[in-house]
Amino acid sequence: MKHFILAAMVLPITMIAPSALAQDDGIYPVSRIDSVSEYVFRGTSLGGASLQPSTEIGTSIGLTGGVWYSAGIGSDSDVQVDEINLYASYDIPLDLPVSLSVGGTYYFFPQFGSVFETEGGAGSYEINGSASLDDVLLSPSVTAYYDFTLENFTLIGSLSHSIGLPREGWSADLGLTGGFVDADQTLD
Repeated sequence: MKHFILAAMVLPITMIAPSALAQDDGIYPVSRIDSVSEYVFRGTSLGGASLQPSTEIGTSIGLTGGVWYSAGIGSDSDVQVDEINLYASYDIPLDLPVSLSVGGTYYFFPQFGSVFETEGGAGSYEINGSASLDDVLLSPSVTAYYDFTLENFTLIGSLSHSIGLPREGWSADLGLTGGFVDADQTLD
């Protein structure tokens, strides 16, 4: 029941907030609700079947912010921890074929404490920076993350290529991602 109450609070936000801002020029709202058979975070399974609504607002000046929520559904709802992520990022404007961005995320687990708390596993603060080469064959990118609460460092690199298909708006996307994690602690 706890998952449905929290989902009932988050779902209206994901549907109302973007429509309220959609009329303003330069603001780009996006909302979605995903249903996944397994919750995987950076290659590690964190739970089974989950409902994951989110809402995000981007601006024409490169600033993006959003809220993401995950709760187990079905038999997973009793054993899986709820998670709410608050995040923001900024795309640094460059006149080069390189894209740079910086951002931060607060991971919140409501079963373990109050919002913006870090004691007892209630939350964790992380910053990130990424760089990618634009308009090259394999679109290489690298992103570094540092979690101040857990004192963990993660580095993820990727290669990707998109092939346009004859149907308008369709493509075949191929990618390869690898990473390194130096974890002093984990949230249990």
